[in-house]
Amino acid sequence: MRNTSSVIRAMQIIELLANEGPKMLSEVVEKLNMPKSTAYVLLKDLIQVGYVTRSNKGGPYTLGLRLFSLLSLTWPHPDLRNTIRPVLEYMTQEVGETAHLGILDRMDFSVVYIDKVESRQAMRLASRIGMRNPLYCTGIGKALLAFASHFIQETYYQRLQLVPFTKTTITSLGVLREEMDASKTAGYAIDLQEHEVGVNCVAVALTAGEDVLAAVSVAGPSIRFTADRLPVTARILGDRLAIALQGLPIDISFRYAMKGDAVGNLEDSHLN
Repeated sequence: MRNTSSVIRAMQIIELLANEGPKMLSEVVEKLNMPKSTAYVLLKDLIQVGYVTRSNKGGPYTLGLRLFSLLSLTWPHPDLRNTIRPVLEYMTQEVGETAHLGILDRMDFSVVYIDKVESRQAMRLASRIGMRNPLYCTGIGKALLAFASHFIQETYYQRLQLVPFTKTTITSLGVLREEMDASKTAGYAIDLQEHEVGVNCVAVALTAGEDVLAAVSVAGPSIRFTADRLPVTARILGDRLAIALQGLPIDISFRYAMKGDAVGNLEDSHLN
């Protein structure tokens, strides 16, 4: 039996692949400052148990499907992923852009993508299932934050460092608070090239009482998925979610929206 340090190193490999995507053995060694022989043995063991996979000999290592199965089991609403899947497929077909389902990791306050339906168009996104992103500069993260409980919001704000990813990333806590209020009024959240240059996103949250369960987003290249398309997409997304979740004790944030002018105000305030 290996000692605890081997378990910690194995978890470091898993977190590296989750945060940065597929890696070659040499990259794992360099990133984690790990002996090559140790990294090789640990990756071999992780492949054997299904937590890591490799498409071909000599290719990069990536997270395996078994890890996502465990994530679904630990989530309090594992059936919701299957319920939302047809909505993601519909949105991708209807809007022509990539759709995601994400949940809030309450330990490190990030959004974790647990499902994705890729756009069929030529320009695609780098996101992947299992990937984590910040809350304050992604559409799906903002939706989770806007509809989270007051306690979660304030805890997050106390720990938050507003690192700019692009020139449009929010770097003022006051501005972020104002946008979260506007997002809650509008019923959805947006990201106008705040995390990735050239990518826009709109997202709707799913809640139960005071608790945010998940968020669903649609994202695409800003030259194609322009800002004026976001409120229309939010309406379509809200309608499809209402149909999919009919009869379930789950609320859709877009239902809270003041239909009409308030929907446009979120874009207006964001752009001004």
